[in-house]
Amino acid sequence: MRTISIALLLTSGCVAADELGEQEQAVTAPPAGTKLGVIGDSMALATHSNDMCGNSGELGSCLSNSLGAHDPAWSYASGTLPWSFPQRLGYATGYVNNAAVDGADWSDALGQARALTADGSVRDVLINLGANDVCAPTGTSYAGRLSAISTSIDSTLTELTSHLQPGSTIYWSGVLNVVALRNTMATRRHDHTFNSCQDLWDLAGDNVTTEASWSLCKNYLGSDLMCRYTADWTAVRNWFIGIFTSYLSTRYGVDEGPCGKILSSKSTATDRAEAAQFNIDLNNLMAQKATQYNGRNGVQVKFTSALYNQPVYPYYVSKLDCFHPNRAGQLALASALSNAFLATPRTDAYFADELDTTDDCTQELTTWGSCWQRVTPSQSNIRVDYESQTLRIQKFTSQEQVGYAQRKVDLSGKSSAWFSFVHRRDNLDSSSDRVDFLVSKDGVTWTRLDYFQGAGNDRGWHTGQYYDLTPYRSATTWIRFQNNNSNNMSDGDKVNFDKLVLIAW
Repeated sequence: MRTISIALLLTSGCVAADELGEQEQAVTAPPAGTKLGVIGDSMALATHSNDMCGNSGELGSCLSNSLGAHDPAWSYASGTLPWSFPQRLGYATGYVNNAAVDGADWSDALGQARALTADGSVRDVLINLGANDVCAPTGTSYAGRLSAISTSIDSTLTELTSHLQPGSTIYWSGVLNVVALRNTMATRRHDHTFNSCQDLWDLAGDNVTTEASWSLCKNYLGSDLMCRYTADWTAVRNWFIGIFTSYLSTRYGVDEGPCGKILSSKSTATDRAEAAQFNIDLNNLMAQKATQYNGRNGVQVKFTSALYNQPVYPYYVSKLDCFHPNRAGQLALASALSNAFLATPRTDAYFADELDTTDDCTQELTTWGSCWQRVTPSQSNIRVDYESQTLRIQKFTSQEQVGYAQRKVDLSGKSSAWFSFVHRRDNLDSSSDRVDFLVSKDGVTWTRLDYFQGAGNDRGWHTGQYYDLTPYRSATTWIRFQNNNSNNMSDGDKVNFDKLVLIAW
């Protein structure tokens, strides 16, 4: 039997860390055949949790196919992986009714609640709503909004506590710190189209990278040469802006970037301060309502501010829109809720390296417990080093020699592990030009999981795919990027790698 503490936020000035209540109440596994209901928004749907686009294909089709896409298996609220919140509560795969709606706010909560109460098999409910109430369009005033939300909360909680069976539990999460997300991501590079996340949020057409424009041009005109001499860069960049504008208009009903009140460069420090305070006030309101409705008709209501207090790290955030949680972010959300509500906390692992330093042992945000080993033959025609905050594997002649960079990570005690990175090819002019990605359990026997070959130049970063490292878990798991020892790479042929993220649980 597991226990769960009542963790209620009772503060009027700011959001504080959760405190364990003196009263511990037992929570047993849910009865067979019952479901967890979910009230939420795009985060609960796992929008952009898959922010990879594959190792081939051009940028335009990648964005057209990926913007707004969900990866339900990786949802913290309804996913099929063992760390998801319903699985941690004991709900089997398929026993979640996820009523969340992309773009939903508290005005939509009652409709979602009615969809759940109409399903007689729903026993417990998870609520994570409110980020879109904080994320107002540019120039919005929050005046009167809290009162309207209070009315929506009352009607939603009345609906749930009137229809859920006695003994049910409503697990309720506060809103994450949206201004903190903005402060973390604004200056980060947007891997697909723009120079930075801020450029994306502003839909700044002048800041679409030349590499992205070239990628789209080549897709339609067929050759670098034609793009070089005939491309109308204004038209190409407008096409990119159109992709994002269409997505945002369809999903959120705005003709600007997402969450303009906070994310747009038009917003001022005063705007962000207002949003930050409203974020706090909304979480406090929800905590107070949880206390008010807790125990009504035998239904427990438990609130946590864990997501507000959860730090926002760049490797938690999707490369598609610099806004939604990616797979690592979904795991972090599930872990935060599990650690807040359950008596058996999780110890998930995150390893990330954005190569912001040329020191082999230094990472910006995480600790690997190891250093890069860069192996270069004594001959000078192999280069394995750092270039513009990336890892570079380069060759200068056709001699058959190997150069590689590798790193060790301890994955002992973990049940699964996944890895991702971005890459860019340069001057690979034939199919024999190749750099391999390999993995090993012991540093002796290696398995090639992927390779990056010519002919081709990448006019921007490829956000490739996720790699399942589960079969290679050990205390001495190694990853390696290596030039192929039988290839003909020469004349400065190279592949660069960046934004390496490994998650394990």
